[in-house]
Amino acid sequence: MTTPPAVVAEDLLRLRTALDGTVPGKEDSNLLVATWNVRAFGDLTKEWKAGPKDSPKRDFHAMACIAEIVSRFDILALQEVRRNTTALQYLLGLLGLLGPSWRWPRPHLLRVSAWSADRTQERSAGW
Repeated sequence: MTTPPAVVAEDLLRLRTALDGTVPGKEDSNLLVATWNVRAFGDLTKEWKAGPKDSPKRDFHAMACIAEIVSRFDILALQEVRRNTTALQYLLGLLGLLGPSWRWPRPHLLRVSAWSADRTQERSAGW
């Protein structure tokens, strides 16, 4: 990953400040657990800012923000991880910068019935 553009760095600074005021700090006396439905967490546009015709819209800017948020927690469950794990692999690379204490269990794909018998959704659950 290259150095983020100034606008991204400014966004990350604002995000860090907001998180400092809302998420408790990591201490020996607490365990911070989060679950996050990241919505269709699959592919990634490999640019700092996705253009109007890019698909998906999730880009390096979004990934830097996601990494900043999830780095605040000890345990994290991500929902809606897709079979295309490009964004997940990129996130794992970013979190690898945080040190050897970060691990990712292999996700297990589950098939669950949706609201009707003729529709199914694939979901990924990690444990």
